[in-house]
Amino acid sequence: TTSKKLSIGSTWHKAFINILRSWAPENLTFLLMWLHRQSPIILRSQIQLAPSALRGPCSGPWLKLMEERPSRENAVCCYARFGSAFLVRQRIGYAKFSQRLLDIMCGIFGFVSTASRSADEASAALQRGLVAIAHRGPDGRGTWCSRQREAGLGHVRLSIIDHESGCQPMTTSDGRYTIVLNGEIYNYLELREELGSDAFVTKSDTEAVLQAFARWGPQAVDRLRGMFAFAIWDEKEKCLFLARDRFGIKPLYWCFESRTLYFASEVKALLPFLKERAASPAALSDYFSLQFCLGDKTLMQGVRQMPA
Repeated sequence: TTSKKLSIGSTWHKAFINILRSWAPENLTFLLMWLHRQSPIILRSQIQLAPSALRGPCSGPWLKLMEERPSRENAVCCYARFGSAFLVRQRIGYAKFSQRLLDIMCGIFGFVSTASRSADEASAALQRGLVAIAHRGPDGRGTWCSRQREAGLGHVRLSIIDHESGCQPMTTSDGRYTIVLNGEIYNYLELREELGSDAFVTKSDTEAVLQAFARWGPQAVDRLRGMFAFAIWDEKEKCLFLARDRFGIKPLYWCFESRTLYFASEVKALLPFLKERAASPAALSDYFSLQFCLGDKTLMQGVRQMPA
């Protein structure tokens, strides 16, 4: 085992940058947001948990996860963060590991375009985006397109509230508003009471957000308590509304290509629609200088995150 400081300009730093360039940006984010917490970085060639990783009430699930992940070809995996331990391991399939961590949440994807497209093209775009985030929603998948196909919404679901009738995308009875939501609204029962529970068709917190928006418009966000990222399409006004919780717990990214705005819960869902894939020098400079990216920048050129 060797231990080196990851100083800027060092051989280790250059090697690390080369590895980063080969990774999808959402994987980079997962690593970089924790990287500053541990120096030096410990590099190892096998799955071998450090003693500090064996402590703590959460160690059991992580140990089981590691046992299920065999060594893979050249990749880097970050794992076993307990106390002060933060280890970067070589020769472990990072993509597989990070995917496993993300298998506990819903995901949304959609587009709004001024370019005309056929029903097949709209459906193909939605499926292409949802395939990239399929791991987020093991319990179901749904899509919706507007009448003129200028807008499309997709959702992969992990059902927690109202397993039977809480499927998304969800549309109001008059057909005006359609929503896809990732997250959980803690005060949805109070919202139901305030809005009149008799008008609700489901027991889900998603419908509470939808009905609140239909009643109060964008000001409905001020009444929400929870962690969320959602999109609502207004068929009458031909307008898309995107929102994210105040602490930015739930992710929401967007890009604009070929007269079309795409948005998604993960950057990887946007990659198929980018004309060019390149790292953002400004975002990397931000991170290595300040340990976070300023404003709405992400590590991928042309991809932005919705502000919290």
